[in-house]
Amino acid sequence: MLPDVIETTRMVIRRWRFSDVPEVFAYWQDPKISLYLEGPAEPPSESDTSMIIARHILTDGEERDVWAITIDDRAIGGMLLNYTKGHRVAEINYHIKKALWGQGLATEAISAVVGVAFKSRESLQRIEATVHPMNIGSFRALRRVGFSHEGTLRSNALVRGEVSNEEIYSILRTDWNKRSG
Repeated sequence: MLPDVIETTRMVIRRWRFSDVPEVFAYWQDPKISLYLEGPAEPPSESDTSMIIARHILTDGEERDVWAITIDDRAIGGMLLNYTKGHRVAEINYHIKKALWGQGLATEAISAVVGVAFKSRESLQRIEATVHPMNIGSFRALRRVGFSHEGTLRSNALVRGEVSNEEIYSILRTDWNKRSG
């Protein structure tokens, strides 16, 4: 299990709390926040948001780790690592509220979580991310952290009710060690 709290220069990445629901519900109402996220066309209701946060709180850290990305203890986004293949591979998912896009917060959060994951989980060899083809900001954040573009997964996602391609990026433990070494 990864740490409950990961601190960076500008934020604290911590486990979710029920008190995060109002903040998350509010920023999820912006249609641009879900523009590139897999899921239904409509933003989640407040009760759906509560159920999503409850599932995150109940996550045991064995098959996945989930955190709120916070500034001044207010949720501004989320981060998830989902482990597969005997914990050798993890898929990273993240989001930042729209009002804070373009400030490097996703890059900072991704870098912190990737570093902690490779340090804490010896078996972890690869972290991958799938990204909507038009999500240029996410491509940039991943590249800044050291992820490499591997290709296109055709018709791999359902975004806003429509089938969509996804771009796949990854970083290997060996890449990270060279970069941070």
